[in-house]
Amino acid sequence: MSYLTPDRTKAITAWKLGDDFDKTAVFAAFVRNAKQVRTKSPFVHSAPTIQERVNQQNAVNRMVDMEAAKTKGKGYEHWAKTHNLKNASRAYLLYQEMGFDSPEALAAAWDDTRAKVDDIRTKMKSVEAAIKEKKEFRNHLTGYFKTKQAAEGLKACKNEKARQKYRDEHDSDFIILNAAKRYFDSKE
Repeated sequence: MSYLTPDRTKAITAWKLGDDFDKTAVFAAFVRNAKQVRTKSPFVHSAPTIQERVNQQNAVNRMVDMEAAKTKGKGYEHWAKTHNLKNASRAYLLYQEMGFDSPEALAAAWDDTRAKVDDIRTKMKSVEAAIKEKKEFRNHLTGYFKTKQAAEGLKACKNEKARQKYRDEHDSDFIILNAAKRYFDSKE
């Protein structure tokens, strides 16, 4: 058995490759690879969003300024008129499909939605402030518990010289511990 790859002009014989490339091993590898290819599941698309639906419907574009179109010539002016009419028609059909009967109904829905969004934003600000306060509390609490051992070690020191040496060695722990104590004292 021999193998000829596209980048070679002369075939490679199986006996040169060794025992791993005999005919049965190669065909077994082909079968394994074929099974892997068959078991791959196709990508499942989710339901289209409103934006995708709008894009599929030959989306509503911006209107062309007719005053500027008149200065560019009759052909461009004609194209601009038909373009604006098509866009107005698409917009009207899209509004009806979404359940709006008139521009006033759309404006009312917009105002209602804007009011809801503003209300949600004010609620979010209070929630964010509460989260920030809880994070600060958590940071001080973890700092206190991490450095509590340093305070207990200071109590274990017998004389003032040993206490001063211990305090110098664990200076950063005592700074964190004192900051946590000040925070908790201010909250009482």
